Amino acid sequence: MTSHIETLVQQLDGKADESYDARAELIWIGADAIPAVVNGLPPRRLRPADRH
Repeated sequence: MTSHIETLVQQLDGKADESYDARAELIWIGADAIPAVVNGLPPRRLRPADRH
């Protein structure tokens, strides 16, 4: 089951008004939303210079 915060994070990629509303609510929620936002980010792609 998807939490309310996870649903808001998914809406960030939606239509402009939906994304704006989701962003506003996530800001209002504050620090509790950070883990879901981070988990919703696309994977970081390493450049060849970043690889060890």
